[in-house]
Amino acid sequence: MKANRSLWRSLTLAAALSVAAAPIADACTRVVYHGPEDRILTARSMDWSLPMLSNLWVFPRGMERNGEAGENSLIWT
Repeated sequence: MKANRSLWRSLTLAAALSVAAAPIADACTRVVYHGPEDRILTARSMDWSLPMLSNLWVFPRGMERNGEAGENSLIWT
């Protein structure tokens, strides 16, 4: 019985130390809304402490695009 209690204390201490040593997660949250008439809206949070050096683009529905990678480039709408 005493060995069992000692084992449980050791396991509890090991679990507590591993949780305390775990790094804090920096993550984003994403939300997708499926609305009427097949409308889909997507949003996400930027939870990082550093500035994001990226561009966000919004294109109107039905706009034709291409990959600009030469004559065999992909084309999509």
